[in-house]
Parts: sequence; C-alpha cells; structure tokens
Amino acid sequence: MAVVSLFFWKRRNVMSELLFDDEDAGFINKENCTEKERLWKFSKLARVFSVIPLHMKHVDPKMLKSPVEKGWQHYCFNKRAFAYEDFNGRNAGIACGVASRVIVLDIDDHAEFPMWLKSYGVDSYPPETFTVQSGGKSLHLYYQYPKEVETGIVYGCKSVRNAENTTTIFDIKGWGGHVVAPGSIHPSGGMYSILKNLPIREAPQWILDMARRDNNKRVIKRVDSMQGVETNNRVLHKVDIFDLPIPAEQKVNILRRHEVGTRSEAEMSVICSLVRASINEDTILTIFEDAAYPVGEKHREAGPRRHERLHSQIEKAKKLVAVESAPKELKLISLGSIYDRNPKLEYLVEGLWTVNDTLMLFGVGGTGKSLFALNLAIALTDPSVESFLDRFPMKKKCKVLMLQSEVSIAGFNDRVKKIYGNKAVPIEVRENIKIVANSDDIMTSGDFNNDKFFESIKKILTENDQDVLIIDPLISFHNEDENANTQMRRVLDRIKILGQETKTSILIIHHSGKSNSSNNNAGGRGASSIGDWASSSIELRVARNKVDTYELAHQKSRDFKEFGSIFLRRTESLEFKLIDSNVVNIDKNDVIVLKALEELGSVPVNQKKLAERICELAPKKDGKSISINTAIKWIKDATKRSVVKTEDAGNMQRIVPCL
Repeated sequence: MAVVSLFFWKRRNVMSELLFDDEDAGFINKENCTEKERLWKFSKLARVFSVIPLHMKHVDPKMLKSPVEKGWQHYCFNKRAFAYEDFNGRNAGIACGVASRVIVLDIDDHAEFPMWLKSYGVDSYPPETFTVQSGGKSLHLYYQYPKEVETGIVYGCKSVRNAENTTTIFDIKGWGGHVVAPGSIHPSGGMYSILKNLPIREAPQWILDMARRDNNKRVIKRVDSMQGVETNNRVLHKVDIFDLPIPAEQKVNILRRHEVGTRSEAEMSVICSLVRASINEDTILTIFEDAAYPVGEKHREAGPRRHERLHSQIEKAKKLVAVESAPKELKLISLGSIYDRNPKLEYLVEGLWTVNDTLMLFGVGGTGKSLFALNLAIALTDPSVESFLDRFPMKKKCKVLMLQSEVSIAGFNDRVKKIYGNKAVPIEVRENIKIVANSDDIMTSGDFNNDKFFESIKKILTENDQDVLIIDPLISFHNEDENANTQMRRVLDRIKILGQETKTSILIIHHSGKSNSSNNNAGGRGASSIGDWASSSIELRVARNKVDTYELAHQKSRDFKEFGSIFLRRTESLEFKLIDSNVVNIDKNDVIVLKALEELGSVPVNQKKLAERICELAPKKDGKSISINTAIKWIKDATKRSVVKTEDAGNMQRIVPCL
C-alpha cells in the first residue's frame, strides 16, 4: 500500500496549483446540461480525483447519494479508472483519501459551526480552499490528504453533532469516506457546483487530529492494558493490519463500518482472507476484539460467548478455504479414446462464440459495449437475423439472460425502440431476452463468490432453461481486488462453474486496460488472469484515423481461427453495421454524407438530392450553410475513399453506403 501511495504522490499535479482553469470550472457548473455534457463533467473531475458512481434515484431514500458499487472503499487507495457508461443516469462521488489526495470538511450547520470551533479552541475559520456547494446548504471544503499514510497512519472520517444530538454540525471525510462531486444533482433538484475555484490548501491541524487513526498506537494501548491477562486462555498481541499479507480490499473491510444485515457477510469475508494468509487465531481475535476495527462490531455484541462464536466462524472459514484449494479428482483418458469420440465444435455464432463456452468483450468507456451486447442478444433471439454484423452466421437461436448494472428500464426500452424503429419487436425477442431485476429496477449488482447470490442466479438459469448469460460489467459482480490474479481467478472460475452446471454460454463485459502504443492492443483492465480466463475474447475500440468508426478486434481464440479485425459503424438506430475494410480514411465530411444518406432512407437518392440534405446537416459558418458545389465535392471525395458508391436503380443511379 505504501508503494501505491508513493505512486500517486509522484503522478498527481501539485495541489498548490489550480485543479481546473476557469473554463473547465464554468463548464462543471453549467446548469440545464445534456446527459452527455454531465458525463463530460465527471470525466474532467476524474483527471484529478478518484471518481465513483453514486445513486441518483433509489426506492430507498437512505440510498440516495450512496455508492453504487460494493467495496468502493478500495478506490480510496487506488484511483478508479473512469468509464462513461458507469455514470449513465447516476451521480458522481469523490472517494476521499490517498487516491484523490483530499480530506474534505463537510459543513452542514453554518450557525453552530463557528461556536463549535470556539469551544474546541480553534481561533480561526478554516482557510479558504477549493470549495463545493451542494444543492442544499452544505459546503465541502477540500484540503490536502497528508503523506503520513505511507507510515501506517490513516486519516479517516469523523462526524460531529450538536449537544442535543439532533443535527450534524459537520463531517470530516477522509479515507473510507466520499463526497458528492460537483456537477451532480442534489435530491432537492439543485446542483452541486464549484463555489471557490482555488488551489487545495494544507489541512488545518485540528481536522487531522480529529480524523487521525494511528492503528499501531491504538492497538498498543489496548494490548498494554491486557498484557498478562488471559482471555479464554489467550493473550492478545498488537496487530498492524497494514502489515498483514491480505488484499487491500480486505483491509478496507476491516476498517469500514458495515450496515446491519451485511455485517456477517463482511465478517466471514475478512476471516476467510486471514485464514488464506495463514494468520493465527489469536491475531484474528485481536482484530475482532478491538473497537478500532468496525468489522468486529457484531462479534463484540455477542457478549461472553463471543470468543466461542468467533472460533466457530474461523473453523467454518477453514473448511471453505480447504474446499477452494482442494484438488479435483483426477483420471486418465487415452489419446485414442479422445480421437474416437470425434467431437465437433458447436457454434452459437460461427467464428465468434461456441456453445457452452466463455466469451469476453473488452472496451474502454464510451465505446458502446453494453449496446453491442444488446445487439448480440437480439441476433441470438430474432429469427429473422441470419448473421450477426452481416459477417458471423447465427447457428442457434437462444434464450438470453442479461445481468447488468449499466442501463435503466427507460434506457433499455429506448435502445430497443431505436433498433427496431417502426417495426414491431418480434415475440421471440420479447419472450427470450430476460433481465435480472432488483426490486423495480433492472440495474443490479452482486458477488458471485457469495453463495446466496450464486445459487439465486443458478436457479434462474435452470428454471427458465436459459442458453446464454450476459454479465455487464464484471466489476459490478464481485468484491475482489481487480489487480490480484488469485482473487480474480477465483471469482472467474466461480462463474465458469456456473456455466458448466447450467450448460450456459457466458459473455462477460469488462473494461479495457491501457493500450500498447505499438499495436493498440489493450486487453482487459486489472490482473492478467482476467484476459487469460476466457476461451475467446474480443475488443471493441474506436478505430484509429477514422471518424465515427469502431474496430472489433479478435484478441484470442482457443478453439477456432481468429477473424482479426473488422470495422463497424454505429447507426442512428443504434445498430452496428459492417464497413468494408478498405475504408481507411473516413473523415468528418464522410460522416455527414453517411448521415444524410441514412436520414433519406432507402428511396433512390441522386447526387443533387443528397447534396441538398448535406447542406442542411453540415455545420454553418458565420451563419451560412455550405454551398451545393461543396456538398457535391464531399460526395465525390467519399466515393473515392469507398465510403459511398453508386448503383443502378431502374433508369437512374442512386448513391448508397459501402456496407
């Protein structure tokens, strides 16, 4: 963790400088903006902070402004990679701590706050710094998160309420906390905005004193008071959790407060992690006994029998870990018997995806991975679709189950309506695409390592005789450290077992990692085991040197020949269409030509008619449209580049796309 901390301190901009220029700050504060503009705001914030998605609407009012992802505290340590699709229809939050390098003072009661400062012995109001105003009355004052985190000192969260304990005067949000980001919408309808676009100042000492959690000192103090005292024949010893050989995610679990109803699950997850690391029972007991560690809250409520209960939990964890690591029964099969069986590959989609196998789709944010998956789901269920992308023959019609956290009911309906346009959605598509719903919403999340969640999905697949499962995205359905090979392999193998037990073909959607500049080959984000796991993997990315064009690259296939790369165009109807591979130099004018053709429909289009439509669509310069001659030149240039072509239509010729 210390290495990560140093990395961020070297990489990030100096906090004594402005984080945003006036133009960017003004854009973030823009009201009445489109959804696309709102996502751009969050992308600008993500250049500086570790930005996480928050609920903007929820059936439970208590969940408003809460993080969408489980285990989000991980992003207080490691900066979250930004993906546009993660924030569709959602607010953004800033994970405080070392990743964002901020600790935030959240002032709720402006009348009580100065009086509290005086009573606490603070002579002056906190210094001016980068400040955000909520849609309500609160102010968020951003201060620098100290470097002492590298020595094991943590600056966490603190809430201060009035004497009557009826209202909150202020909160300190450090490691393990978050604040709503500017550009987000307050439940009242107002907007979080940058009030003071100033450099982020050093945190006042009183804020650091209140937020400071020196784990070594707190545990030493507790242990010193117990030295020589046996508790159920145990003598407790000091523990520094930052030295424990367990994932950062589990260290977060130890220090974060868990809601009632989730405490048992978090407790067992931590115990299993400690058991895997061969941590002895006395050390585990020390962690769960110390009030500094919220994970032990339920344990401490158990009273005199709590040590017996914890011992039982540890034994259960040992059995679970033993099952994980137990070797499967092995047997010998001769080459001759394999050869005599003469098995043949069975395709769902020829050249792309085989039956009862795993396919992984990578892509950076904004490339349309979820939309691509919907196009594929429709192709698998619509009897009129003979080939996917006009390239890959459909070999089997399927029942598709979608497990996703990206698209709302309204957004899903809108996509399907645009794809089918004025045509009726076939009954086969209506009945054979199903989406897992959580309450009244189809956006859900879970953890495949959780037995209850695993069994619930397994039950849905088996009882409804589903052929295909689409998981979108992977990060929403596990609580492991994405960069840890062992942990990610464990959750992915769990998903593979699900597919084997239900005879289901599984598509997993995952975010791309950093591109290799030499070949534009990104692969999956996080641990290498993610990309290694799938039988076949493809990557959807924006094509280089092309406008409004996507490249679908076949990264690997274990059982059949890779198709290499193909180029696609996403139409106004949200369909992906194949583009001739010879089209390599498409530019912004070509995009307008193609859009004009699309809007004119399938009727015969001559050059003049097309040119007139191009004039209407082309950006105006000084309030004037382009000339007909200019539009005709664009058509001729597009023809030379094989973007469009002419074909006979009775007694005349018409212009059509090269698709």
